[in-house]
Amino acid sequence: MKRIEFIVLMAVAMWTVSVLRLSAYQAVRFERAPRGKYRVVRIYDGDTFTILVPPDYTFNIRIQGIDAPERRQEFGMYARLYLEALVNGMEVEIFPMELDKWGRTAARCFNYEGKDIGLEMIKAGMAWYYGEYYKDPKYENEERVARVTQTGLWCRPNPMNPQVYRQAPRSVKRKN
Repeated sequence: MKRIEFIVLMAVAMWTVSVLRLSAYQAVRFERAPRGKYRVVRIYDGDTFTILVPPDYTFNIRIQGIDAPERRQEFGMYARLYLEALVNGMEVEIFPMELDKWGRTAARCFNYEGKDIGLEMIKAGMAWYYGEYYKDPKYENEERVARVTQTGLWCRPNPMNPQVYRQAPRSVKRKN
């Protein structure tokens, strides 16, 4: 009887991994990524990327303190490409803060030169300062500078905040 229970448990675990597309480590543990230096293996959008934790675990990382345009939103592809230029295939150091409601690790992230990736995205005008969960006067100040100098997405008169975009009906999203 124990053997059958074990086989059923393993089958359920394998199904969960395949359906949710999680690494085995994440499916079992549902934890945030550990602090450390890891290689970026995928860029999802302007504020989310995937790291590889040896031997073969992956974690989705959400850059703490910023909100970049969504993939289909105006400037979304530019933000994604900018983040890709900053970190893709490179080693980044992450300092996990918390898990967000989608199971991603929200973390402070630094590139191989020690530059704050979130701050670099804001300076380039590729993201909004997202102070709801993380307060940083440098982020707030750099967003103000990017707005005044009309850098990146701030070259548009009224760029749509990603929070507003996510709540908008599809008809509005198509126009944007």
